[in-house]
Amino acid sequence: GKLDDNYDIICLDGNKENLDINNLLAIRRKDLLFLNMYKLSINQETIKTGILISQIAYKRLELEKK
Repeated sequence: GKLDDNYDIICLDGNKENLDINNLLAIRRKDLLFLNMYKLSINQETIKTGILISQIAYKRLELEKK
């Protein structure tokens, strides 16, 4: 299906030629920005952990605004 404009697709192993479905991940652009800012795109585990940290950080900011 079509992705929301706020999402991108990344390759978990960093190889843009490996289009295996298990290597592709839809990620929010703000989470991708977080990964890039903190250089967390090293490997699959780091990426997945970085996404979780990003989601927690953005949720915290959201709650602090209330």
